[in-house]
Amino acid sequence: MIRQVTPELRSDFFRLCLTEPIAGCRIASTFLSYPIGDDADYWLLLDEEEHPCGVLCRFHGLFSLIALDGTQWEELSQFLQAQDCPELEGDLLAVDPFITRYWPREPVDYWKGTSMLHSGIWQRAPRHPVVQASRLRETYQIFADSLPYMLDSHPMDRWYLDMNHRMRHGHVEIYEIQEAGIPVATAGLYGFVGRWSYLGCVATLEPCRGKGYASDLVRALVNHSLKRGALPGLMCAEETLVPFYEALGFEVSGTFTTVALKEEKSPAGQEEEDHAADIF
Repeated sequence: MIRQVTPELRSDFFRLCLTEPIAGCRIASTFLSYPIGDDADYWLLLDEEEHPCGVLCRFHGLFSLIALDGTQWEELSQFLQAQDCPELEGDLLAVDPFITRYWPREPVDYWKGTSMLHSGIWQRAPRHPVVQASRLRETYQIFADSLPYMLDSHPMDRWYLDMNHRMRHGHVEIYEIQEAGIPVATAGLYGFVGRWSYLGCVATLEPCRGKGYASDLVRALVNHSLKRGALPGLMCAEETLVPFYEALGFEVSGTFTTVALKEEKSPAGQEEEDHAADIF
């Protein structure tokens, strides 16, 4: 059974989120920032005896999944088809078997990465000053330079509004290192939920790399998180970066995957659909 989260189901939803420190922290942070019916949808998965066994979140077209023993996979497949799910992310051990056995068609693409959780060992103080970001549009330019996929997956206006919203609610903290007053490197804590936090979007402008900025940002954010009693986790999209994070106290905890489940519509196809909508 799949039930939309209502106020009386909030505690079950959060309890299930906290079973997975990285994906769960991301989902719970979104839930705290965007309540029920506010630009996002949340569901609780129930087993045959109607006990909670997983959570599902939809935000900006991306569905995030935590599935434990007892998940009704065929029902979940039918539900996601009815929702016209374009992308699904979650732990590899859950998503891969689901896609292989229960999804009715071949996925369009896979993106796999490494989940990492910090050991809890305090890091030495950073050599460069780390300050809280105050000009988010300049922060976004660092992403655009270092993480080109951001331009497509997170357009600036949407990202800017989302981050401002989450920061106002106290669920996101973004930091940076500056040169001559100009932000050149950034990283953020994108959620504090219980004893977990999520560290992400570590980026440095290309001309400023090799100066230890990324290491200093991660050290500062790890210590800040530990001071608040939260163990930071992250999703490392590039295998070559795993040793970098291991040197800063992170340990491999699993594998995550994002699966594209249908082709994106071409601009021509979208124009035809828009025109048809105007006609009817």
